[in-house]
Amino acid sequence: MRLRSLLFLVPALLLAPAALAAPAPSSEDGVYRTPPPAIADLLTAPRLPRGAPNTSPDGAWLAVSDLRSLIPISVLAEPVLKLAGLEVLPEMWASRNGLKNAAAGLTFYKVADGSQVRAKLPQDVQLGPVRWSNKGDRVACIAFAKGGSDLWVVDAATGNARRLEGVKVHSINTILDWSNDDTAIFTALVVGDSKNLPDVSRGAEERGPRHAAAHVA
Repeated sequence: MRLRSLLFLVPALLLAPAALAAPAPSSEDGVYRTPPPAIADLLTAPRLPRGAPNTSPDGAWLAVSDLRSLIPISVLAEPVLKLAGLEVLPEMWASRNGLKNAAAGLTFYKVADGSQVRAKLPQDVQLGPVRWSNKGDRVACIAFAKGGSDLWVVDAATGNARRLEGVKVHSINTILDWSNDDTAIFTALVVGDSKNLPDVSRGAEERGPRHAAAHVA
């Protein structure tokens, strides 16, 4: 028994100097590191479109969203309230699932010749649902933001985008539809003080979300 103990002790003594000589952990070990550009570009490249194409009613245009390959850490770190199976982001009046699937931009493709028109939306946009007008010349789209989502109208032929001022959308369960004459968009608004309501809302006196028509013409 004593001889066996000595045999095990010898390797331990031989390894001890190596352990003592090991370098101390670098201060950089606690720094958040990113991969080389080639790897980062591969991991963050937009995903290919999936599902049915978002075609204009007249069949002349396709609206294709930039699907992100990775979910930003900021989205996963947002505090949430859990309600009936939903993860609600109270500061954004949206669900975490909506932000996970948010697109990073929008491109229109003309079916006749394949030409492309890039939507002139903010560079850091977190794009939600996109709805074509009945005429098929423009889209309404929701961009997730603090205090409620912004409502944008984008022209397909030029890519020009206009944010509807004073409108904050309640986008946990998104309602987004054009009126028959394309002069208004029906959606759910985040409503605060009735004295500060924009002209695009109708008859909202209480606090909380309310269905209303946002006029765009």
